[in-house]
Amino acid sequence: AIKKTAEGASDSAEATWVIQVVNESEVPAKDLKVVDVLPATLTFKSAEGDGWTCAAQANEVTCVYDAELA
Repeated sequence: AIKKTAEGASDSAEATWVIQVVNESEVPAKDLKVVDVLPATLTFKSAEGDGWTCAAQANEVTCVYDAELA
């Protein structure tokens, strides 16, 4: 399951989006990849997470999980 929420959105013109990935199965998940397409009005700044490798190209952010997700 994937849950996406915004944190710290204000008049500062900067917001943090938190994307939480949870394996609801009893079987470990492998080769995970999450792709998030940003609206044209937003600019990507950075992405991070334990075990995740992230990169952005234009308005598309792709993150890959380096291990099994239990």
